[in-house]
Parts: sequence; C-alpha cells; structure tokens
Amino acid sequence: MLRIAICDDSQLWLQKIETLTRGYLKKINVKYRLDLYQSGEKLLKSITSPYDIALLDVDLHSTNGIEVASQLRATNPQIVLIFVSEYVEYAPFGYEVDAIRYLLKNHLEQAFDRVMSEAVKKVREKHLRYAIVTDAGNVMVKFEDILYVEGQKRKVTYHLQNNNRASYDCNESLGDVEARLGTQGFLRTYRTILVNMRHICFLNRTHLTLTDGTDLPVSKQNSNEIMQPYNLWVGAL
Repeated sequence: MLRIAICDDSQLWLQKIETLTRGYLKKINVKYRLDLYQSGEKLLKSITSPYDIALLDVDLHSTNGIEVASQLRATNPQIVLIFVSEYVEYAPFGYEVDAIRYLLKNHLEQAFDRVMSEAVKKVREKHLRYAIVTDAGNVMVKFEDILYVEGQKRKVTYHLQNNNRASYDCNESLGDVEARLGTQGFLRTYRTILVNMRHICFLNRTHLTLTDGTDLPVSKQNSNEIMQPYNLWVGAL
C-alpha cells in the first residue's frame, strides 16, 4: 500500500492536489493511504510510519517547505519528494533535498499524472531485489545499492553502496550481467565496467565519478553511445 502525504497551507490547493492524486491512483488501481496537512509542523508531528511520497508546498507560511522536506529526508532517506509551488524561483532548492520534480501550480494538471507516475515507479524500484549468485549462496540486494559491476573474463565483481563497501565475486560474464541489468538503469561505460546510472554524479567523454567518490574510465571510442542513453536517463528523472 502506498502512503502519501500532501502539505499545503492553502485549503483550496490542498483539495485540488488531493483530487488529482486520488484521480491518478484510481487510474493505476493501487491501494493507498492519503493524509492531508495544512502546516509543516503538523505533518512532522503526525508521522507514525514512513511515507512513500510527499507532495509539499515550498512557501508554507509557518514553516519553510524545504526545511520540512529536509527533516522528512533525514528520518526517511527512501521518501520520494515532489514540490508544488506558485513560484519558479524556489525550484533550485529542490536539489538540496533530492526532490524528483518541482511542479508549478499554474501547470499542475498538465504535468501531474506524469510526475506521479515517476514517483510511483521510484517507490516500486526501492522494493525490488536482485540476486547476486555467489559460491556461498545468493545475496539479495536492492538495485540502487549496486554502484557498479566490474568484469574480467568469466568473472565479475559487484561493488555495493553500504557502510562496509561490500563486494561480491561471481562466476559469470559481464555480458550476462548487462543482459539482466541493462533495463534497470545500468550502462556499459567501459569494456570491463557496467555502471548504475543512479550513482553517476559526473560524466564526460573520458571518465566518470560515482556518488561514493569512485572514479572510473569511460570508453573514448564509444563516448557518443554512452552519453546518449545517460542523457535520456537523466531527462527521465
């Protein structure tokens, strides 16, 4: 079941966003719980279990919407944040809390279903698991926890994002791994490297940097074929 919070200090806009949200969720036929708040303080005080998605007005009278989002992110790193505002000048602040979209109220109906579709997709992705098959047994991990996969002949090493920087060696080819992960946001950026595009924070035609600081080479010969799918991926976020 999806748990969704909407926070806007305007009763009119709160009801409008509620109507659009319920309309979209009815179309995709999912079970959900929808909670409405007219202040950021009430939202933060009322949380009993984590929300999957939060739609927040940026310009809340009593509390800054960015600060509310920051506190939600701190207590629930998995939450999907969407900002809704009348003012475009607040949009850059959305990057500070990793909001997936910034919706302007005067274009809300045109973009709402598309943005909610992205949000629901992200929630579902966070629950998906991938089996890394090792000699010791299968290890189940989230797609987003894989930083990159490194191949050498008929062996690969999965490098994961966690406190211990874990890695797992497997007896398979990088091509086989790419066949499974290529549709899940992974990109072959070098002959021996398959990267999770979720973790790319810098990419040019010679190298890339991941969110954990790892630097990896990029194939100069295939740089155009690499940049194109990456730009499409970024544009879809």
